[in-house]
Amino acid sequence: MALPWRDIIGRAIVMQRLEVLADMGAKRISVVARRFRLFKPAAHCCYFAIAKVEWEKSRPIVRAGLL
Repeated sequence: MALPWRDIIGRAIVMQRLEVLADMGAKRISVVARRFRLFKPAAHCCYFAIAKVEWEKSRPIVRAGLL
């Protein structure tokens, strides 16, 4: 059964907002990682940044109960 068009549009808006929040979080984390790089080896910093970005991207979607 197909979803009503209002549900489809509503879900698209929610997902777009969550993606924007995830992108903002990733940018914030990349700034922290660049500052962190001054104090730690580059390999550790890259691992830290990648792990945090992946966690930040998944967090708002799980919190909203969409997965």
